[in-house]
Amino acid sequence: MNDIVVQAHNLSKVYRLYTKPHYRTLDVFGLLRKKEGAYTEYAALDRINLTIRKREKVAIIGRNGAGKSTLLKLITNVIRPTSGDLVVKGEVHALLQIGTGFHPEFTGRENVYSYLAHFGISGAEAEQKYRDIIDFAEIEDYIDQPVKTYSTGMGVRLMFSTSTAISPDVLVLDEVLGVGDAYFAAKSFERMKDMCEAEDTSLLLVTHDVYSALMLCERFIWIERGRICLEGPGQEVVAAYEGSIRDQEERRLRNRRVTMLRENRTATQAANADPIYGQIRCCNRQPPATEIPISHIRFLRDEQELLTLSMQTSERDDEGALVIDSAEGNWGPVVEWQGRTARMFFPHGSIYHRLPFIIMKPEVIEAAQAGCLTVEVGCGGSPEQDLEVVLFHTDGAKQFSGRFPLPKAAGWTDVQTTVAEGQQTILPAQTPKGIIRYGQRAVEIVDVQFLNEYGQESLQFEIGTVMRVRLAYRMNDPYFCERPTIIVAFQKDGVVRSHRFWTDQVQLSAAEGRDGVLEIVANPLLLGRGTYAVTVSVFQEGYLTSQSPKQFFTANDKLYDMHSRAYEVVVKESLVHPLCNDVIFQHPSVWWHNGTQTVLSAPLRDHV
Repeated sequence: MNDIVVQAHNLSKVYRLYTKPHYRTLDVFGLLRKKEGAYTEYAALDRINLTIRKREKVAIIGRNGAGKSTLLKLITNVIRPTSGDLVVKGEVHALLQIGTGFHPEFTGRENVYSYLAHFGISGAEAEQKYRDIIDFAEIEDYIDQPVKTYSTGMGVRLMFSTSTAISPDVLVLDEVLGVGDAYFAAKSFERMKDMCEAEDTSLLLVTHDVYSALMLCERFIWIERGRICLEGPGQEVVAAYEGSIRDQEERRLRNRRVTMLRENRTATQAANADPIYGQIRCCNRQPPATEIPISHIRFLRDEQELLTLSMQTSERDDEGALVIDSAEGNWGPVVEWQGRTARMFFPHGSIYHRLPFIIMKPEVIEAAQAGCLTVEVGCGGSPEQDLEVVLFHTDGAKQFSGRFPLPKAAGWTDVQTTVAEGQQTILPAQTPKGIIRYGQRAVEIVDVQFLNEYGQESLQFEIGTVMRVRLAYRMNDPYFCERPTIIVAFQKDGVVRSHRFWTDQVQLSAAEGRDGVLEIVANPLLLGRGTYAVTVSVFQEGYLTSQSPKQFFTANDKLYDMHSRAYEVVVKESLVHPLCNDVIFQHPSVWWHNGTQTVLSAPLRDHV
């Protein structure tokens, strides 16, 4: 217990949002009488429980408005909590904004001494720290010039160097990872690591740059809507956070669809309750392994039918309908399958891998809220993954879900489940092998192998030897024909971007066969020694070289398939082929497609 430096128990911070400006003034002086509508309360933090120990490096992540900066302000005593307990031991040094306390008219030297004096440092100690600051910032030739004449990079170097010259018990940083160029950023990371390890400093870092934070912090805390959503090892929390970006985009599409229905609903629909968005999906949130025929979706209460959605319903139907939009779901066209009219649950199309529908009948959601709603799905074939149904309440605060048992027969089976209220999962979508995958799967990578120079599978290689990466693929879209962008990216220690193989010169055509093999040969292997996490991804043709804005990969409909940090290889030092480490470049390679050499990669060049 003696190594605890920050401990919070049921910590809350509530702000009052006033409807009129003068209400705030009255409240400050205690003159605001209780008046309905004078203000609403917003919980920036809601019963946070947190423990930080000596030498811990903790990253706090979350979206804008999640409560991250509020937590830091409480820890640094800038604001006081509304309720709960907070204990902070030792000296806290906060760098909430680089440059705070620096005057643009003063020289760099004057600003440094002024900053140190603010912390009670003077005389010989100040002189020594001044020398250390200038050596670290590397701007000695300009130190006697006014700060207002500095370039942005020079100013950042001096301000960061000065701000971190003092080693507190707790160092609090808010969005300061982008400190200058890549060279100086690396120095800054090392300084913060040294402070934690050599000076017993605990680091609390708030940032949106989760990948840079992974290089610095082992423990991550994800805050969402004022509460701790998840905490644990960095890779685990970041993977869940990545998946939440896709969930956020999916929620935006749901809300847009519901809003459109509200604005365009018929007179009969207007008499009903607000529309409810629902979906059928695989329980692991991956696409189905094969096409699954669906004949109907039926809603029952105490065995009494409330509503049946057929495969031919229109969005203008008064009680409910399917959402037939390839951007939102994976419904196929209407077909006849073993005596029933059906639509296929395609394994490709939407990045969300779901079968969406809309319910306009209020009795359905009333039954769900009462805990007595049963959903029946006509399911054909023998799916390899369990299915689930999810209904989203209009306000987005609740959802109701249930899981369907797997059909035993190869023909039609009407499977049923009772839905219950629950919260959305925050875990990333994974395959049974534990691989985190994203993409809409028009083409997918079905197997990845790493082979040595003898053609044997291996996960250990020496610098200068041969590495072969074999990618088995399948085109789920029977009309697929293009040159997709294929990337195999390496991250040292699972974090630092290092090397990659990529091409957009291999033509894939489903008309010539929907399955195939790509093989990448690196000879000699130029990766530096270390352990690498490997990500394999396939994007739409022209994606990498286009100038169009790039979406975050988890919500990117141009992504066909991605195995995110799914494989690990080790590269060992070689006495015959020494190599400088940690260089980022496009690795020269030869690409083979179905046994034929197809692409010789471009000459070695930087791709920082």
